[in-house]
Amino acid sequence: MKTNEKILALRGKVNISKELSKQKSYSFVLEDVEIKQIKLDPTEDGSWDMTYVMENKGAINIIYEQETIRGVKKKGSQSQKLRYEIMKKYNDEGTKEDFYKREMSKIIENYITVD
Repeated sequence: MKTNEKILALRGKVNISKELSKQKSYSFVLEDVEIKQIKLDPTEDGSWDMTYVMENKGAINIIYEQETIRGVKKKGSQSQKLRYEIMKKYNDEGTKEDFYKREMSKIIENYITVD
């Protein structure tokens, strides 16, 4: 199978604190993304276009010259936000789920000992 094009499709919304301008060119830094789907679309010449559907899971930094505008996902429960913050600290030691469970156990233990 010959792959013709490799395409990245971005999905997601964030809230930003400032307005953007059509006359400016910005750089975007995505902090946490997930490939949700890989689609193969046939082309007329018998090859395939491969589309990676990516979803933004976290914040976006929008950069213009020396200014950085931070965009933050608004949707999500408190537990989803906590999971996002915990997983930002993941450093490839063991599985992500084991890391998450260990960190949640620490948080729960700290909460219980505070009472």
